[in-house]
Formats: sequence, structure tokens, C-alpha cells
Amino acid sequence: MPLEQDNPEPAYKRKAHHSGILAQGWQKTKEALGHPKFEAPDDPYFACPYDTEHWVDYDEKSGYWYCMDHDAEWTGPRWNFRLDELWRTYNLEEKAEYVEGIPKPLRHNQKITDGDLEYYFEQLDGDYVKVSVLKDIFGPSPERPDGLIKVNVTDTSTTVISSSYLRRLKRITGKKWGQERAVGENDEMLVRFYSVSSALPVDESQEEEEE
Repeated sequence: MPLEQDNPEPAYKRKAHHSGILAQGWQKTKEALGHPKFEAPDDPYFACPYDTEHWVDYDEKSGYWYCMDHDAEWTGPRWNFRLDELWRTYNLEEKAEYVEGIPKPLRHNQKITDGDLEYYFEQLDGDYVKVSVLKDIFGPSPERPDGLIKVNVTDTSTTVISSSYLRRLKRITGKKWGQERAVGENDEMLVRFYSVSSALPVDESQEEEEE
């Protein structure tokens, strides 16, 4: 349990550098808050994740640490301003999304993640697309030499992409997916991918090996 301290300027207080009207508003807020009763442990967790200049204090009644500035300036249930909840929200909003690179599937027989598969086909849904352009979208690149999806650009007697991808899309989206071949005015090979709502339950166990 932290000890109550007599020092009116706690060690963990972060001094702000404001000017003009902002400084006046900030000062009034600090005056209204009063000084923290407890000194926070020397640990980054015991500081507001959104602003290290905020004051934090221990609430003896609830047994939690709170951000005093959030508690004073924001509306909503007080538990939203507990440090543990602020850190959860901060990590969710600011750090959870992977942005350091391109995610790759874990399964060895897959070249495209479920998220990317859903994203691309939601964009393509209902439109006629040149098969040559589809190959540019899913084909090899310097970073992904194996490509994402094998596109059939020559044999018109079979589908443009393996039907296993459409079954996989059904598992992901809950909708049934189909593909339709067509020909453009200049004899370009076209394909349309489309989705329809499925009333049947999705069988997640049915997924063929992808090429």
C-alpha cells in the first residue's frame, strides 16, 4: 500500500509547459483537482498513458489508481478513468493494430490471409474485372514472389481462380460466393465475383487445399 505523503509536489507530477489561455485553463483544472494524496510507484504503468503530465492518485475506497485529469475533464462512468482501464483502451486504440509489415498466413498451403482475402473480394464484389488485371492484383511481386492467388488467364474451360477460395470466403463472411466468366467488347477476358446471402450454416471443416 502506498504511503500518504506530505510533499505538495509529488515526484511523479509531470510539469506542463503551456502558455496563454491554455496555461490559464490548465492551471484552473489543476487547482480544482487538488494535489494527489499518494505517490505513485516508480513504474510507467502508474502514469496516464495518454499524457504523462496528468496527475494520478490512489482511491482508498475502490482500491484503484485513477487519472485525476481524465476524471475531472471527461464525462462518463468513473471506472473509465482507472489506470488499468486507460491502459487497456490506449493499447487497443494506439498499439493493437499490426503496422510493421504485411501479415502472412500461418498455414503452409495458404498464401493470403483471411483478412486480405475478405478485403480484396469485398472490393471486387459484383464488378466485371479484366482477368489480366486480376493477375496483376494477385500475382507475384518482388516482395511476394509466389503471389497471393493463382489466376487462370488462358484456359476458359475452367474457373479463373480455384473454387476453394470462394468456399473459404463463405466460411469467413457467411455468404455464398460465385464467379462468372464474360468477354469484353474487345474480346478481353472478364470475370465477375459475386456474393449472395446464405441461409445454410457454414461448415468450417470444408476447405480444400489451395494451389
